[in-house]
Amino acid sequence: MIDHVAIVTGAGSGIGCVVATDLTSSIRDADTRAGTEAYYAAMEQPLTATDVADAVMFAVEAPGHVCISNLTLPPTAMTR
Repeated sequence: MIDHVAIVTGAGSGIGCVVATDLTSSIRDADTRAGTEAYYAAMEQPLTATDVADAVMFAVEAPGHVCISNLTLPPTAMTR
């Protein structure tokens, strides 16, 4: 009898999707940092770290008979 089941779920924001983080503070090139900050500022409502964490917790807390094999989390502004 199997006592434990491990289910692996892939999660990501998708290529080019926006998750608001403090990443821009680590960009050394001033032009790149300014461009990245402007890109984030122009996004209507970027994802937050909490949004991503909530989605991951949804997958982790799913009942054992539910398999969520992949989560792709683009902000709705990028899906229009």
